[in-house]
Amino acid sequence: MTVTDALAHAWVYAYDAAGNLTSVTDPLSHEWATTYDLLGRVTSVTDPLSHTTSYAYWTGSGADADAVTDPLSHVTTTAYDRFGRLAEVSDPLAHATTFGYDRVGRVVSVTDPRGTPTTFDRDALGRVTLVTEAVGYAEERETAYAYTAAGDLETVTDPRGYDTRFAYDAAGRVTSVTAAYGTSVALTTTTGYDLLDRVTSTVAPGGRETRYDYDELGQLRTLTEGYGTALERDTTFDYDATGNLTEVTDPLSHATTYGYDAAGRLTTVTDPLSHVTTLGYDAAGNRTSVEDASGNVTLFAYDALNRVETETDALGKDTTYAYDAAGRLDTVTDRLGQQRVFGYDDAGRLTSDTWKSALGVTVRTRTFGYDSTGNLTSATDPDGSYALTYDRLNRPVTVDEPFGVSLEFGYDVAGNRTSVADDQGGAVTSTFDPLGRLTSRWLDGPGADARVDFAYGANGQLDTLTRYADLAGTTLVGTTEYGYDDLDRTTGITHKGPTGTTLLASTYGYDLADRLTSRTEGGVTTSYTSDAAGQLTADGGTSFAYDDTGNRTGTGVTVGDGNRVLSDGTWTYSYDDAGRLVKKSQGSAAETWTYTYDHLGRLTGATKAATDGGAATATVAYTYDALGNRATRTAWDGTTTTTERYAYDGWDTAKPGAVGTENFDAWAEVDGSGTVTTRRAFGAGFDAPVAAVGGSSAGWYAADLVGSVRLNLNAAGAATHSATYSAFGVVTAGGAGDRYGYAGREWDGVLGQSYNRARVYDPATGRWNAEDPLGLAARDVNLYRYVGNAPTTSTDPSGMQPPATPSPPEVYTGPLTVDPQVLQQYLGRPGVRPSDISGPPQPNAGGHWSGRPQPGGPPAGPFGLPPFTLLNPFPRLPDPPAAAPPAPDRPPQPPSGDNGFWNEVFDELFMVGEYVLKNPIQAQGTFNLENGKSLFDAIVMGPVRTGWFAHDIVRSACDKDYRSDHPIYGPYQHAEAGYWKTWGLLTLDVVTSIPATKAGAKGAKAGWQGAKFGWGKFAAWMERTAPGRPGAVPDRMLGPVRDTTPWEFNDYKAWVERASGNKITVRRARPGELPPETGGNFLPPAAPGQPATIVIPEGAGYSTYIHEYIHGQLSLRMPMYSTSPTWMREWWTVREVAGLDQRVFQLGTNGKSGVWESLTRAEQQAQIRSLQKHLFEHEANVGRIPDADRARVMDDIRRLQGMLRPE
Repeated sequence: MTVTDALAHAWVYAYDAAGNLTSVTDPLSHEWATTYDLLGRVTSVTDPLSHTTSYAYWTGSGADADAVTDPLSHVTTTAYDRFGRLAEVSDPLAHATTFGYDRVGRVVSVTDPRGTPTTFDRDALGRVTLVTEAVGYAEERETAYAYTAAGDLETVTDPRGYDTRFAYDAAGRVTSVTAAYGTSVALTTTTGYDLLDRVTSTVAPGGRETRYDYDELGQLRTLTEGYGTALERDTTFDYDATGNLTEVTDPLSHATTYGYDAAGRLTTVTDPLSHVTTLGYDAAGNRTSVEDASGNVTLFAYDALNRVETETDALGKDTTYAYDAAGRLDTVTDRLGQQRVFGYDDAGRLTSDTWKSALGVTVRTRTFGYDSTGNLTSATDPDGSYALTYDRLNRPVTVDEPFGVSLEFGYDVAGNRTSVADDQGGAVTSTFDPLGRLTSRWLDGPGADARVDFAYGANGQLDTLTRYADLAGTTLVGTTEYGYDDLDRTTGITHKGPTGTTLLASTYGYDLADRLTSRTEGGVTTSYTSDAAGQLTADGGTSFAYDDTGNRTGTGVTVGDGNRVLSDGTWTYSYDDAGRLVKKSQGSAAETWTYTYDHLGRLTGATKAATDGGAATATVAYTYDALGNRATRTAWDGTTTTTERYAYDGWDTAKPGAVGTENFDAWAEVDGSGTVTTRRAFGAGFDAPVAAVGGSSAGWYAADLVGSVRLNLNAAGAATHSATYSAFGVVTAGGAGDRYGYAGREWDGVLGQSYNRARVYDPATGRWNAEDPLGLAARDVNLYRYVGNAPTTSTDPSGMQPPATPSPPEVYTGPLTVDPQVLQQYLGRPGVRPSDISGPPQPNAGGHWSGRPQPGGPPAGPFGLPPFTLLNPFPRLPDPPAAAPPAPDRPPQPPSGDNGFWNEVFDELFMVGEYVLKNPIQAQGTFNLENGKSLFDAIVMGPVRTGWFAHDIVRSACDKDYRSDHPIYGPYQHAEAGYWKTWGLLTLDVVTSIPATKAGAKGAKAGWQGAKFGWGKFAAWMERTAPGRPGAVPDRMLGPVRDTTPWEFNDYKAWVERASGNKITVRRARPGELPPETGGNFLPPAAPGQPATIVIPEGAGYSTYIHEYIHGQLSLRMPMYSTSPTWMREWWTVREVAGLDQRVFQLGTNGKSGVWESLTRAEQQAQIRSLQKHLFEHEANVGRIPDADRARVMDDIRRLQGMLRPE
């Protein structure tokens, strides 16, 4: 089969005689091949580079693989218990995760490779009500879940006993979420909807309301923020006929437009200043070029697996990437010819990072070690190594740092980090409110103490910061107060002394696009203006102008290829082939600076000379530890050499940002003997120093809107230093009291620049010393300009793109592992990082495992889907709201462990029956009372006594009335196409037919009475035909839950014979006999009373096959079995989805010719409106279609729109 996109790029799919997908060939002739065994299970997947992953099965007909062997012969294995349930997963290093079950086959425990169990308690409906972690250990903690009568999650109680409460409307939609419910700090967010389930409003804590307006196609057209206030503002969105977003207009009427090719791929981005970025693609949909508005072109070449193999910059210099057979990044060769070579263990974890010179000489090697759960236990480097230990919740509890400093961490039961104690008597202690927000931080000497408290307002934002000179909070140093407008923007920051005297008060004004327009301090107002693209054009009396890609312009300014500034009228600049500044000079006989870098592009040294090539007059050198943190700074000012050594506060894993561990704050300074000389405490988020203790004195920091340190305070609350900065960070008055200054970053007085981790920043030029290590993934085509030239409201603490809103760093969120991303090893290139290249399958932190392989295929699918999401040289598009806000998180669900077949067949069938009886309100009309009785009589009590003939009765009714769009019997369209031809078992037919035949005949109430009648008759009939069998009577429907014991094949065979009145024979399948997708068949009797035949695939066990067969048949007709009865509402919407799909199919959009071409444009538009109306009316009157199904229908509609006749 060939699929051709709108640009005539063809994808070829091949199938075997059984209908299995055997190969996929992309438009570049790259082929992925898949092989299968006789049961239709995947046995191998081979990529275009001939790397093969193989799958082995040791459990008869199970659909999950028992062993997965990657191309490097690393084997991941699974084991199953005697009921076929997943019992253990072992990675290639034999680290095993095990699973325990209750007596009805539900997972109740997961034990990690370190032997730490997590247990799951459930209610009578199987819903998780309690999750207990680290059971039996000191770290044991519980999270509880409660449900409404309708089965929706109502309350989540965290380990500290605080509740999050969810409220719903009659349609089951979340209308409010209240965190810390019932406490004084509770925050509530509310959501409103229209009749089509679309979000129309959200109200944030504090009352800020946002409204959403849609067009008739359900596309977001207007986003209104600050609704009903004086600051109300609109952002509007426009789309093309196929639904692509084409224009976003901000509240100041500045528009950004987007262009697409015929395949729907983004090809142009035009900013409000008409600067165009152009993107190109190959036939497989890989993004191959990005051209900025100044004509700088970056090219990407891909290997046969659609991975970036070569990137060529605007100056023609290449960075190349090589991968091992398991798909992991193996070698990176930069534009200087230097290499980095990565080593991995059998579990795919990074174990070494070796740097080589352009001549192949090894320069440095870093190594990493892990425990069985994947926690990093060691990181070694010649300039600084680490050793770590963890508790049973995989949180670090001790860290041995470079220079002999050791840290120990403590946590509360919710996982907030409450203490950091060093081995020299210092400690930082933290407290948190019921929302998990930092409320107090104490810095305990030795020698002096400091305390800072944090209080929050009704909008959830920081309201007041209070400083104390003692831990008890009795000696006030001063306060900082914050003010906000109706859009929750900071409008005022006031720093006060202990008596309330104002030390510094700042007020801020904004335009409707959130750009700073004014700052007033001491009665003096500084005005700011910005261009339509948001770039700062005036800072008081200083003006800025820019070229098409954001480089400053002016007298003497020259910009070369790649946006490298070559001169600015005062200095000339030189770069190496990797785009790093290596020299700046005022002339051959004037001041000159030279710079050196390591393999990661980090600055390692700078030298100042009076003339170009002259003797050094000042130097500064830096080293970095194994985790990328700056370890030392050694400066010589021409007379005196000083060395600073840094210890880090460690493992703030919740801090966002690509540099991972390098986001740590420099918590302490250490002298040459390993003694801690200065300790600091930081607030929540990035670069927020609040206090410092050195020797017998303490000091505090007071910051402005962007985190710049404006005042250094002593214990008396007096300012010992003050500083004022320009918008880009030039000190215009005073100076910082220590190394923390502009934007909260570390200022280097010798260098005259600030250290922002990955790079250094020069406030005099508003530029970085090197390209962004993320490349175009930093979402700016100019890799040198600072925060898009918008410094009044943005910062870049990592040196690698402006950060997202930080979360509290004290909340530990998961085990710490190391890969090149975490170690700030983005390799300086967009779209490529080792963490994107998956190794062999492994269980995740929750122990989930799926060994079921899928047919091989390229990572980039048809129609231009790029293989890497990081190749984005444009701002992130605003995300319209989803059809509903994020639903509350369900309790953690352990893996099902059913191994692809149904171990507890009858138990599950009767669970379905219970939902039917207990939730009649969820149904929208099934058969009425009379239909229920007559159908039962026809199938069970009447002369037709076999499941196969009963199946025919129901099938006939479905074919007549609904055919392909019946909620259960939709798969009969597949039967018509020959995909499966089995007719099922009587048990299956009765259970699935009774509650869902001839929908809506005379109303839901009467229909469910009939259903109840049918279920009761079926229960009694089952008791008669299968007496004494555990689980045979539907206890789940009629009474308390009873255990179910799986039946062996012969028992089940005998039961079916008694139930149907027919004998059953069993035989192995003949070659080529089995139809696709079933793996087997049940052949009906030739005539009433004659034997039926069960055809078993070659190699399958009888008992396991019968279970798999039933599971497979039921899964074709019903959704996945959920522990929430709300699945019934979604189930009924399947009929609508299938009906719409059928109509679209008939119109010829699924690869077959139809009537579409014969319609006039008006008729075509009428058909589209009819489809939309059908969908929206159904959702208004019945219930929302599941998101995935709805998206499929909307895609179909958009394809029809794209096929409209020309006007």
